[in-house]
Amino acid sequence: MNEPSQEILEGEVTKITPYGAFIKLADGRFGMVHISEIAYEYINKVEDALKLGDKIKVVLLESQKDKLNFSIKRAQKPQMVGTKNPLNKERTNNANSINNIKQNKQPQFKEQNSQSAAAKFEDMLNKFKQTSDEKLSSFKKVVNTRRGTNRKNSSGRR
Repeated sequence: MNEPSQEILEGEVTKITPYGAFIKLADGRFGMVHISEIAYEYINKVEDALKLGDKIKVVLLESQKDKLNFSIKRAQKPQMVGTKNPLNKERTNNANSINNIKQNKQPQFKEQNSQSAAAKFEDMLNKFKQTSDEKLSSFKKVVNTRRGTNRKNSSGRR
């Protein structure tokens, strides 16, 4: 295994798979970027972040014989809040929440809202219990009916 360099290389996306993307470097070498090395944010599908033919910058992570492993996210600095990258929405929301906490602008919950939420939860729980009991009793009736028709007495002996 060769020592990875922190040199930023430029390449082109040549193939996309569910687990990553294959990159062709300018010097003709091929390698792969795993889905976890594409961005700092969670990516559901590689196609959400990359397209065939995209020119991207990568860092070589590992080199074994003809296999090269790259990272796109390590070739970039973590993006700042407010950038237009669609992958950065979650980070923007988290940063806004942190700023609100720092500035004591955190939303205050009223006691009424928490009480009404608790009441809604209790109602949902009671409704669930009721439907569960109804289903269980109807199941027991079916089972007892089947047993009663097949057996002569309730002790289980014929």
